[in-house]
Amino acid sequence: MKRLLSLFLALMLAASSITLLASAETSDTNSLLEQWKKQYAYKAPGLGNYKIYSYKAWLGQLSVSDGWIYAYKREFNSVIDGVWKEEYSKTPLLIGYIGSDTDVTVPASVNGEKVKIQCIYSLNPIKTLRISKDTENLKGSLFDNVFYFNSDSLEEIIVDKDNKKYSSKDGVLYSKDGKEALLYPNGKKDEKFTLPTGVKSLDRNFISGTKYLKEFVIPEGVKEIRMYSINSESIEKLYFKNSSFTVYNLAKYGLSLKTPNATVYCHKGSAVDLCCRNKLDSDALYKKYKSKIPNVQ
Repeated sequence: MKRLLSLFLALMLAASSITLLASAETSDTNSLLEQWKKQYAYKAPGLGNYKIYSYKAWLGQLSVSDGWIYAYKREFNSVIDGVWKEEYSKTPLLIGYIGSDTDVTVPASVNGEKVKIQCIYSLNPIKTLRISKDTENLKGSLFDNVFYFNSDSLEEIIVDKDNKKYSSKDGVLYSKDGKEALLYPNGKKDEKFTLPTGVKSLDRNFISGTKYLKEFVIPEGVKEIRMYSINSESIEKLYFKNSSFTVYNLAKYGLSLKTPNATVYCHKGSAVDLCCRNKLDSDALYKKYKSKIPNVQ
């Protein structure tokens, strides 16, 4: 009898401990979520730093799973028979991370629903971001082909080789066919970077806030630079090997170099040359340029 009583008390104590642990974890999660909301909730996901009136109107309901924050956008709200009713989308939009891991894998699904990666606003530094073979949608917004990521600590992006839409090389994110350069990690420590052969275009915000990159070489095969493709305070030398750029290929505000004494090397008469000489790109802060391509590998 005493043994049974002791066993019963032990089980009750264990159950109580599990309940307390779960309660503590829930409390920590709620605290981190509130901290995240104070810092990021008024930023429209995928649209940089634009403010919105209320994060609830944009994001709808929020949930947290394994440190990842998901939003379920409100699709319908009205007063029906004197009762306020709301309906939310079933598609989880990944918008942030409050976990502590520095090496993370972007979830492909949650609760049986495929995840759309809207943006990743992270409370803590992330160094390695992994994309699984099942991840299908990294499109951040109507204008971007890839999500907005706020972490300056990101050193590499690694895509599973079996992913059908995306790929990576040397820690940089590309489309599967390698024709679109999508995202260069801000914390990547290489001082010189040359786009691989086969890249045809640079996505919006491909380079945005790099810390270590000093030389960037854009090979002859690149035909298009989209709006805000290159926005850097670290690049000192930028090389354009393509002489056939036109103003239509080079989107306005596609280039913004804010490094003191930054030098742009380009072909005379090209769109880049015109932007530098005539300052067609009012957002670019070119200090000097050279209208002749040196022999750079």
